[in-house]
Amino acid sequence: MEGIRKGIVAFSCILLLVSAVCFWKGFDYKNNYYQSEHYSSLNKYAYVGGDAYNYIINGTYFTGFMVLGSSAALEAIMLISVWLIICPKDNDSEVALAGELSAVEEEKA
Repeated sequence: MEGIRKGIVAFSCILLLVSAVCFWKGFDYKNNYYQSEHYSSLNKYAYVGGDAYNYIINGTYFTGFMVLGSSAALEAIMLISVWLIICPKDNDSEVALAGELSAVEEEKA
């Protein structure tokens, strides 16, 4: 059971990291659009000649990354909730088991 708990915590941390990367990438597409009039090598997130089309494309990327980031964050929160539900039950059973063992040891003495 200890391995499952550690796995849940590790996977939820990975999901939170994925969520942060997706949020960063989405805002990067939204905020760092640049289209140079003279040098095409300076273009950043510019796909076609018109600004409106590039805004639509970058807005779609932004929406996709926000959905991915939100989904990963929600899954991490759900896993942490499951971990919090699992942990106290195991600790209570260990305490109860320890109490029973001490009662058995007292009877032997």
